[in-house]
Amino acid sequence: MDSGKNKIRSNMKFYLKGAIMVCGLVILANTIGALIQTKEKHNANILLNANFMTTKTEAVKIYKTYMPPHNWTKYVISNSFVLFVPNTVELREEFDSYTQAAKDTYWYGYEINLNDVVFQQKGLAVKNKEAFNTYARIMLRCTVGEKGNYVKANEHWALSTDDILYFQDLAKQSAGVFEIIDSPKVHWIKLDSTYCIEVQYVRKGVENYNTCVSSYYLFNDDKMANIILSYRQQDFQKWEEDFSNVIRTFKWIN
Repeated sequence: MDSGKNKIRSNMKFYLKGAIMVCGLVILANTIGALIQTKEKHNANILLNANFMTTKTEAVKIYKTYMPPHNWTKYVISNSFVLFVPNTVELREEFDSYTQAAKDTYWYGYEINLNDVVFQQKGLAVKNKEAFNTYARIMLRCTVGEKGNYVKANEHWALSTDDILYFQDLAKQSAGVFEIIDSPKVHWIKLDSTYCIEVQYVRKGVENYNTCVSSYYLFNDDKMANIILSYRQQDFQKWEEDFSNVIRTFKWIN
């Protein structure tokens, strides 16, 4: 299994260049209330500071598939996986390509053919004042490579100290200019028969608000999915229950 995780690290170097860019755009757009195009400013080889030296791990947590209510929407991402999202978020409309890619309606879901998909708190696209009183994002990215690039969906390995530090480093890069509070927790979870690395942390945000972040890495032979769910910590009661159930709707389709 060591060769499997080494392949994951190697293939994620290319993935990270795009993933960090997407996270940076979303954070900046929320800060100024409009879309800002920016260039990648993060060094992939940043050093770990003292806060990132805690490497305690936990036993694999097992979750059953969540059956969402009828008002959640089903999305098929890059013809690779399925995910449901609650009706409190909307597909980001600043990017015309995102909206144009939402086509071929079937059942009560939409098929999205882009690799990067962003959902935000509902009402933000039309600049609803209430929407600016909170913060929530669901960011999806699917990377497709070659067979054997990643471990299979039903495989996992015991996380070493180096593994944990590696994913904590990814969290720091994803947080960008915002400081992470305490050490990110890194562990495996199991969604029915699918293993997933979960990275959870709280980072500082704009206007002295903190943001709860859960980042998930899922692998399936030639595919990798990264799902990042984040929301304002002060609005925990509004977002936590739904967002903790979103990942439990995940399913590979091939």
